[in-house]
Amino acid sequence: MNDSPKIPLNQILYGPPGTGKTYHTINKALEILLDKQGQELEAEIRKAFEALKLEIPQSSQAGIEREVDDKIRAEKTNRAYAKLLFDYYKDQGRIGFVTFHQSYGYEEFVEGIKPEMNGKKKTSEQVRYKVEDGIFKRMCKGARDLESSHDKDHKTPNQVEQSMAVQESVDSYIDRLFEHFIDFLRKEKEQNGHYGLVKLKGGDTLEITSTEPKTFRFKYPKGKEVKNTASKKTVKDKYKEFYTSHIQHGKVPELEDIGKGTKSYIWAMLNAMMEFEQKHSKIQQSIQTTNTPQAPTQIPYILIIDEINRGNISKIFGELITLIEESKRIGEEEALEVSLPYSKESFGVPKNLYILATMNTADRSIALLDTALRRRFSFVEMMPEPSLLSTDCAGADLQALLEAMNARIEFLLDRGHTIGHAYFLGLDSLKGLQDCFKNKIIPLLQEYFYDDHAKVNAVLNANGMLKDKNMDGTLQRLLGDFIDTDKKIYQITETSAWGVDTFKAIYGGASQKEEQIASSAPATQNANP
Repeated sequence: MNDSPKIPLNQILYGPPGTGKTYHTINKALEILLDKQGQELEAEIRKAFEALKLEIPQSSQAGIEREVDDKIRAEKTNRAYAKLLFDYYKDQGRIGFVTFHQSYGYEEFVEGIKPEMNGKKKTSEQVRYKVEDGIFKRMCKGARDLESSHDKDHKTPNQVEQSMAVQESVDSYIDRLFEHFIDFLRKEKEQNGHYGLVKLKGGDTLEITSTEPKTFRFKYPKGKEVKNTASKKTVKDKYKEFYTSHIQHGKVPELEDIGKGTKSYIWAMLNAMMEFEQKHSKIQQSIQTTNTPQAPTQIPYILIIDEINRGNISKIFGELITLIEESKRIGEEEALEVSLPYSKESFGVPKNLYILATMNTADRSIALLDTALRRRFSFVEMMPEPSLLSTDCAGADLQALLEAMNARIEFLLDRGHTIGHAYFLGLDSLKGLQDCFKNKIIPLLQEYFYDDHAKVNAVLNANGMLKDKNMDGTLQRLLGDFIDTDKKIYQITETSAWGVDTFKAIYGGASQKEEQIASSAPATQNANP
């Protein structure tokens, strides 16, 4: 039995930029697909990697082998395994990935009317329009029926093996469920004198008069025996055939889908068996016997939404925002379905579709996001982890550096605007550190503080990366009447001049200004009386 905690169906990984939110979606997705966590997940990834006979590309393998640190080499190897397995499941349709943005809408996410050119000559007269499914609708369809998400004639050997394993689980479950169903009908006979009542598609009610030896027989409650029968084998086989696509989600297929023969009576028995299963599922947890059939676990599907806060949630999800709630998923007691506006199809969200999203807390466009999503999503905070950084990057302690800057940012802004550790991962030289601050850190701080360079300078502990820009005499005479005499203008100093001490000044010792004051102060001499 798996003792892993239940994974929420809807999750948002949120935090400042550079904390690895998108990076961690790979492991989060594999946790769901493999139903493992921690070290067990690493072992399961390797096991699946070998079983699928995947191979790390030579270019990546060469980079891993060049790593001299055994720990880092092992981490890179595990990451390569995870990424390849993630890509494999993505190619199979088990994982979908989308990034929200301001112009993204319902038509791209759920369904929309799209133009299609008809014929070889692409003239305006030959344009026709069709309803095209978006990624969310496609993932829901795939989650409802594994077989429907891929063409059976174009399956890989691994897909075939996977489908066979799922079907074997379904077959075994339904065989045992059918036995319990027959036992239930026999008990009905003992109590009521007949094996129960069923309804035909047209609405007529019939009594089941016999379940032996190979057929179900019927009669009208106050009438004569019905000539038509329903084969027990056919009922069970049809239940297996339509289980994942219809019955598991509380629906019976249409008569034309069942085939030839006494399909109306087969439909009635499928419906009766489905109702029995639904009642049975509510009490099976309290029946602690090995003979009790347990429904097979549905195969999880995952939709990853990157930068979910950058999209207009109401515009993208529309009426479907209600359907993603766990209690409103297909198969739950409070399940809901809606009619889609373009295709007019009845649509619901299956309970084996996981939505995994990321959210940048430093983005200024998230003010109203929590109101729309908080109740429907579990939020997982991801904050900077300085412990992952080097303590000796050309002599600078990156851990202390990041902690010092983030402590100041928290006081000047808030913890949602701190700087993530990912900006500093992999830095091993002074040149790399200089480029990181020039091209990433200082521009980010300028964005945070709306170009208030005095606060940017405070975060840097006045370490000399920024300096005051003085007005010359001409500018002073021209602008003196229009500007505040106390106003300071800052400019970024020459990057090549930033030595190791410049970076050390961020987290330790006096600022450059304090050092200048101290060096210019007169030395105090001891006075003897």
